[in-house]
Amino acid sequence: MFQNKMIEEEFHKLCDSHLLIIINDVIKDYQKNVITRVSFEGYNLNVLIKCDDEQIKVSSNYKKMQTYVSSNKKEYVMIYDNHSHKISDVKEYLYQKNNKSLVKKNMINHDLDILEKEYSYSFYINDKCFDINLLDYHNNFDEETFLNYCLSKYILSINNIDEMYLLIVNSNDITGCKLEIIDKSNDDILLMCFKIILKYHLSYQDGDIKKEIFLKDNKFYEKETTIKELSEDKVYIKKIGGRYGKRKEN
Repeated sequence: MFQNKMIEEEFHKLCDSHLLIIINDVIKDYQKNVITRVSFEGYNLNVLIKCDDEQIKVSSNYKKMQTYVSSNKKEYVMIYDNHSHKISDVKEYLYQKNNKSLVKKNMINHDLDILEKEYSYSFYINDKCFDINLLDYHNNFDEETFLNYCLSKYILSINNIDEMYLLIVNSNDITGCKLEIIDKSNDDILLMCFKIILKYHLSYQDGDIKKEIFLKDNKFYEKETTIKELSEDKVYIKKIGGRYGKRKEN
């Protein structure tokens, strides 16, 4: 249904078949759906829909090739892929609160014989981003509790993979899981299975010294790299137009 004839005309003129598939997926569980507005804002085609007593916004971004679906009654944004060859299932769920946002990938398992559950997230906090991949073999992982921990107002910063790991284990017992955490700002990684560490690399700055802790052959090592400013007489870069560190003579 449409609020008026002009909105109906705009809708049929601007919405392509792929967006119609997404809208149909969004409204399928509601009884009464009325499109109240259709508008363009920058690269976004926005469709506002009143679904029963809920206000839903469907925003299709033609630059990012994604469609975002938000609601006044849900604390997350559903993200669909705009490429027509993709399955019209939700691609990602976006949760945002204060200085934190969590992107949950929609893991679609078409093999019903596989019992383990797979979870994949990107967690953004301040200027840090962590990719989190978890395979739950015993079906014990409580995703809702994990989401609440990540978005808690008491979590002000997460600075490295160790702190990210502590947040996860405080929210859930991961004894029966395979867990991977990647710090995307400096390629640090923690990989463990059934709480046995398989791969580990942590780097941090201590004054003028860059320190790296890593796992190799089941042993932990620490590497230190000193960073200091060189005096002019110790800079060995050749002068422009010179050979062997000297200028060419005319």
